[in-house]
Amino acid sequence: MCFSNINLVKNKETIKDVTENKVLTNRSCSDEVHLQTLIVGISGKGLKGYVRALFDTGSQNTYISKYAAKMLKLENLRTEKIKHGLFGGGEMSENHNRYRFNLSSIDNKFNCQIEALDQTKICSSLPMIKNEKFIKLLESKGIDIRDVRQHGDHCLFEENPEEIHLLLGADTAACLFTERIEHFPGYEIAAFETNLKMTLFQEETYFTSKRFKGSLPPPAAGPERPSQDAASASSNVTRTGRVIKPPQRLDL
Repeated sequence: MCFSNINLVKNKETIKDVTENKVLTNRSCSDEVHLQTLIVGISGKGLKGYVRALFDTGSQNTYISKYAAKMLKLENLRTEKIKHGLFGGGEMSENHNRYRFNLSSIDNKFNCQIEALDQTKICSSLPMIKNEKFIKLLESKGIDIRDVRQHGDHCLFEENPEEIHLLLGADTAACLFTERIEHFPGYEIAAFETNLKMTLFQEETYFTSKRFKGSLPPPAAGPERPSQDAASASSNVTRTGRVIKPPQRLDL
């Protein structure tokens, strides 16, 4: 069974207030800034849906919203008590359900199995890429960005199609990034390739300014990157010495 664009808006009186900065630090910006977001597929027990995901390597764990876990009927492995280190040095303990599910690219060319903890709300809604000139620029460079409105309309959401329902932490993200990084000096843009398609950091004001009319300068030469094997080996151990197991590739 496959579904898309499930929008179940419950009575506002039954929606509990939640703190929006539990996972991410303050997102208070004067200009619209695009973070490392993308659209991915999630498969549960006979169900598959698409959600917007956010890479956050500052988080040790991967998180999925309770709403998405419930709608996709994901496999609940166990409940864990996690102590969270908060921005500013504070700490708090919470119980989280741990789920296992299949993660895939939007074109189904990549599949892997991962685990994630549940969270009532991941963060505030984050903007999709809407600037047509920007999208054409990326396409001219062979960069395929999927976090755009035409794909977002098929994503699972409660109230807002720009909601984030999956946070890919260091335990998962380290095994998803490839070696390809595209830089755009002068425009403060960097596109990162992952097995789930490209994601980027980009400040939209640079593409609405007059500088957008000029040609892009050639990419600046950066330091030599380590091999993919070396990068994977170094990123699979946490600060506490815990070895991170790479996601299991599924041959579907």
